[in-house]
Amino acid sequence: MKIEHRIPTTQFGYISVYFEVDDDLTADRLKWLMADHAKLLEAYNAPQSLSGLEPKDFNGFIDRQLLGHNKSEDIPLYESMGEQKVFSQKDVVQIIKRAKKRINAAEGRDIQAKDIN
Repeated sequence: MKIEHRIPTTQFGYISVYFEVDDDLTADRLKWLMADHAKLLEAYNAPQSLSGLEPKDFNGFIDRQLLGHNKSEDIPLYESMGEQKVFSQKDVVQIIKRAKKRINAAEGRDIQAKDIN
């Protein structure tokens, strides 16, 4: 008999894993299969370790690039960035939008500080 284990990956997606088992499914065999299913599910859902910059450093780097403040100390930051492709195109757009908001907020504070003096 063939048993299919489905490991959820997205709302409607899954990975199928098939096991051949004997026709006599005992309680011990079912426990073993459920334990294997739990291990597969855990392995799939385990967070992937990503190398690269911390979010604070990454955000600062993006802000400086958008402002045109290319500093020599940014070169090591660029070199230490991860090479995994972990951002979708929509993620990149959101990163830029958040950076622009940070820049606009910082410029607003600078203008208010100049008005006070």
